[in-house]
Amino acid sequence: MRDASMGECDYLNARVRAMGSELLPNEFFEQTLGLETDELPMDALLASAYGPALREALTRQAGIAAVEAALRNDLARTFARVRGMATSGPRGLLDTQIARWDVQNVLAVLRGIVTKAKPRDIASALLPAGAFPEAQLTELALSPDPLSVARKLATWNYIFAFELHNSLVDRHGLPFDLSRTERRMYEAYYRWALALPAASASNRRIVRSLLSEQIDLANVKEALDVVKHKDAKQAPERFAPIPGGRLPARFIARLAQSATLEEAFSVLDESYFALGIEKGILAYGESRSLGVMERFLEELVIHAGCRLYRQDLLSISVPIGYLWRKYNETVNLRALCRGRSARMPSNAIRKELLLV
Repeated sequence: MRDASMGECDYLNARVRAMGSELLPNEFFEQTLGLETDELPMDALLASAYGPALREALTRQAGIAAVEAALRNDLARTFARVRGMATSGPRGLLDTQIARWDVQNVLAVLRGIVTKAKPRDIASALLPAGAFPEAQLTELALSPDPLSVARKLATWNYIFAFELHNSLVDRHGLPFDLSRTERRMYEAYYRWALALPAASASNRRIVRSLLSEQIDLANVKEALDVVKHKDAKQAPERFAPIPGGRLPARFIARLAQSATLEEAFSVLDESYFALGIEKGILAYGESRSLGVMERFLEELVIHAGCRLYRQDLLSISVPIGYLWRKYNETVNLRALCRGRSARMPSNAIRKELLLV
């Protein structure tokens, strides 16, 4: 029997499905990479749904700068449009996912400040998918230190500003630890997101399932970081898994107890992250970089979000899946155009893309 409140998504889903028809097919990327040229795919983008945003950007900028401005503006407008079409119940569920990109942007700003990146380079890494418009993200990128970021966020009434501030001042004289701050920010976010707003039981289950996989990824990455420090004869901070994931706490504890990263990958091979391990083990062997393997694990969560678009057509799956696909498409286009602009080989650019 259909959930009585599932009808709250009918209008939203019909509109989103129409918007989904404008998403670029994988063939767009393959055909562009197959061209023996370093030129940006301007004509193809102008003929696509990105045309209006790109034409507007070209009145002020040129080349890759115009493309990136168009991508940012189009993403922000698209997310605002989807959110604006939703009624209160679905909108609350959409916000639980949109807020994830806000956390991601805040952490990217902090990472840039800690590594002493130039403000323009920090800003170029951000995408205005969440509550903060581009102007505010640019202002964040100009912050001189992490505490200034927290203070700005507090004046903007950012929901996790208090948690961020505490993670920065609660160090008892110790230097800033980005990984600790990242953990506390995601803990606060998932705690908030799992306290889902009023909506149909079926829609809550869909969102909770996706959140549980994102929590698993956060816990797995933290456990792997513990193993990495142990393997390097360094003492990592102890951590407690974020509750709410699919993987039991005892599995995460067992993962963190691995003596080496290779042993940890064998443990993960017993979970639903096995496909990521299988796909990433060769690349990890060549690079010996944990970050390389984590990217393959992250792909599984991105795929899970994107797959929702073609699942229950009467539920919140459609708009949430669309948001993931749109965000992923924007990231792919940015990587493609940056690669073309830098004259990277097509094979190198292809490795940066996640086609779903």
